[in-house]
Amino acid sequence: KDEAVLAIQDPGQVDRLLTELQLTADRPLRGVVVLAHDERGQEDLPPLDDCPTTMHIAQSLGRLNDQAPRLHIDTRGGQQPSDQEASRDPVQTALWGLARFIAAEMPRLNCTGIDLDPQDAEDAGSLFGEIWVPDHETDIDVRGSKRYSSRLVPRSKERQRGLTVPRQPYRLGLKKYGLLD
Repeated sequence: KDEAVLAIQDPGQVDRLLTELQLTADRPLRGVVVLAHDERGQEDLPPLDDCPTTMHIAQSLGRLNDQAPRLHIDTRGGQQPSDQEASRDPVQTALWGLARFIAAEMPRLNCTGIDLDPQDAEDAGSLFGEIWVPDHETDIDVRGSKRYSSRLVPRSKERQRGLTVPRQPYRLGLKKYGLLD
């Protein structure tokens, strides 16, 4: 089989599908793509049903002893890579968080979250490129022709000198109180 559509209500379905595939070292499962956005044609599903389904898929893949397929979780509008962008979709953001959780708890799956532009329905080529030519990035946002990825970078030495911590006890506080934006 090249493609499978799973019923949300049956978590054992993924295990049965993986058994049917008769995976071996000579016939490995290269990866699994979870398309978790509205273009799937399933608008009648409750919005958070993608989270348990995705978790069932990850658990089933994690039980494969001799396989380590890469898990790609594709969302649309779950991240806000720049301040100029509109607010995020909370359901897609929850799936993005689940992708990070899976990446941390099941590192063998090399789980990658790919968030597509909610304004661009013609970005299948970008998604294909991210899946077909993977790199070490695990959090990827694609907005038009731009690709964003989150990573930690060392602070510059100049900025590090700006903060001094007193040797005696001190209290942290706010100069001005207000509301959270």
